[in-house]
Amino acid sequence: MARPGEYLTGVSSDAGIEIWGKRLQLLKEAVPSKARFAYVGVQLKRQGATRHAIESAAQQLGLSVKGVSIEEPSPEEYSRLSDALVEESPDAIVVTPGFDAGIVQLVANQRLPAIYPSRFYTGLGGLMAYGSDATETARQIANDVHQILGGVKPGDIPIYQATKFEFVINLKTANALGLNLPQSLLALADEVIE
Repeated sequence: MARPGEYLTGVSSDAGIEIWGKRLQLLKEAVPSKARFAYVGVQLKRQGATRHAIESAAQQLGLSVKGVSIEEPSPEEYSRLSDALVEESPDAIVVTPGFDAGIVQLVANQRLPAIYPSRFYTGLGGLMAYGSDATETARQIANDVHQILGGVKPGDIPIYQATKFEFVINLKTANALGLNLPQSLLALADEVIE
């Protein structure tokens, strides 16, 4: 990644597989009395490393976790996901990437606390998000473009992997769910939406 060579460079917002443990930990802190979690994803069968990371982190935290997958974000698949969540009856949900805004509405209808992979979802009413800082990623992209336009070969520019992360809490959603989030968790947040 330090010297990709030829005409290759880039920016990755992927934080690595370890981020799933942190997301589960944050969600567990938000709902400490809950132990039955679900993780939802698009085509989870293709995401073996993600599934393994979530399940391993859940085991370390003493949580029960069940994966529920859809093929694509669509009204039909959201209906199927909703039915599956009613059947599983989790206490909280971890949302993996690949969903559109419809997942926030589905989770709100289920009245479940959830953590999402980016702040996009908290702006739509999601409870919490922990992921790479989109502003920092955009700055890095702009920096790469500036260097390339200045004559630097793309292959000489290291591929950037996210190092700055943000934790966002939507307090309105917490209140709507009847959650009294611990002050220690609120203090960790980079932003609290009131």
